Amino acid sequence: MRSLLGPIPICIAALSQKNRYGLISLTLLISQFACAQLVNIETRRMQTDSVRVAAVADTWFNYSKQNEDYVVSASLNGTVQLKSRDLKSIFFLLGNYSLVSTQNQDYRNAWLVHLRFNRKLSQLLRAEAFLQHQRNKLLVIDTRFLAGAGIRLKVLDGSYLSAYLGQSAMYEIESSTDFDQQSHNWRHNAYASLSFSPAGGKVVLTNTLYFQPLYRALGNHRILEQFKLEVPVSRVISLSGSYDYYLLSVTPSGARDMASNLYFGLSFSL
Repeated sequence: MRSLLGPIPICIAALSQKNRYGLISLTLLISQFACAQLVNIETRRMQTDSVRVAAVADTWFNYSKQNEDYVVSASLNGTVQLKSRDLKSIFFLLGNYSLVSTQNQDYRNAWLVHLRFNRKLSQLLRAEAFLQHQRNKLLVIDTRFLAGAGIRLKVLDGSYLSAYLGQSAMYEIESSTDFDQQSHNWRHNAYASLSFSPAGGKVVLTNTLYFQPLYRALGNHRILEQFKLEVPVSRVISLSGSYDYYLLSVTPSGARDMASNLYFGLSFSL
């Protein structure tokens, strides 16, 4: 089962002078939700075998102040997984809230809720359906609602190597307050996930790639790739790191939106 306390992010603080008096501390939160336009659901799934009810939660809060300047940062993540009696159906609920704020500005104030249903049809094939709602006023697209359904293929299931492919269609509603726009689109969702676990599971390497083009305009697409490494130090503590790359080819402004994120942290399992 995944960590009950979850990853503790390593934060980087930058300090600069303000009118030669005081300091402004900007906390750059490096987390799995840094590329908030797209979320890697694959890394949030829980492999619990015959356990019907499983839950994961992690939260942290930080407040720093120097003279009259302060930074407040907080994060709350939770995942609940329910399995049917025959263990073939899975209900998966994920939620996240994150905040980075100073006395003058919010640098992040965002939340996300994702609900997914998975039904095992055979050793190879699963059927999936999902709903997602997210909001972050600081992004170019500040509100997004998704509803979709499709299939998930378990193409490899070895002792050291496993792989999944997913294909689904989804309907999305996106809003941009800054540009006073709202769009309604049908988009394809394709993903591939490959995990390698050598040395008896002591090291886990996972690479996940998402590609989400519009059906009517393939040039309008989103890409998310995440490479993740997990190394258990003991039965309780694990080291983890990941590199995320995100691309939104077309934004409401007509420009591209691209970001990358390097993350290091610790996980605790109880």
